[in-house]
Amino acid sequence: MGFYGVGMALDIRRDIVARFIKLIIEIGKYGADGIKINIKNGWLEQPPQAIIHSI
Repeated sequence: MGFYGVGMALDIRRDIVARFIKLIIEIGKYGADGIKINIKNGWLEQPPQAIIHSI
């Protein structure tokens, strides 16, 4: 998604930018579906949390 964002920022053609936007939306939906499958099967009980290291 990051590379598509860079492509959008650097491209002057509106038709290509529109395709990048559609791809970013599809990738987001694909990722959300993957999370739902993980939760449904018990592979992911809660979203990943940041690791806090105490010094």
